[in-house]
Amino acid sequence: MDLEFWQRKWRDGQIGFHMAEKHPFLLKYWGQLGLDGRGRVFVPMCGKSNDMVWLRSQGHELLGVELSAVAIESFCELVEGKFVSDQVGVLNRHTGNGYVLLVGDYFALDRNLLGAVAAVYDRGSLVALPPKTRKDYVALQRELLSSGAQILLIAFEYDQSEMAGPPFSIDAYEVNELYADWCEVELLESSEAVSALPKEDLDAIECCYRLKVL
Repeated sequence: MDLEFWQRKWRDGQIGFHMAEKHPFLLKYWGQLGLDGRGRVFVPMCGKSNDMVWLRSQGHELLGVELSAVAIESFCELVEGKFVSDQVGVLNRHTGNGYVLLVGDYFALDRNLLGAVAAVYDRGSLVALPPKTRKDYVALQRELLSSGAQILLIAFEYDQSEMAGPPFSIDAYEVNELYADWCEVELLESSEAVSALPKEDLDAIECCYRLKVL
């Protein structure tokens, strides 16, 4: 993963991938996980996503990890209440208001930092990664999550020759290649993309999957 690429995007305000509104798939399908607001939700590469605010409003504690300090500082300014900051290993941690926000590399996470997780919300992290890094990302997630944890995964499908990515095209075959040997995989919906994409006329669909760790 090109860490400097994403740091630069946030520094320069090139964040067309950020959605001001909550993602429709989150609102439509989160209830199917059956959590009823219980348990910690992990949001990898969380940016300053307003989806976290909605998840917090449902009663969940949120743990997010994000490379960009700019993104996390911006999110903290939007949330009412104070955050306490400290250092945990190579990660800077901001805690408060039901959020634990870690600034640094996703690959620095371990079970002690993550704690017990009921679910993962992945709207923009897997699709941000090139193929080899996707495998490493999923391998670490497999180590971090316990049986019964669930993942709500949102991915794009499009002709990769039409756009280099990110976000990258990840079809159902690859989702199964990455997850099916350790998760139950269920495709909840596949429809015209609602998220912003760098190429406006790109013919893309957006897919929502529910994964459950075996």
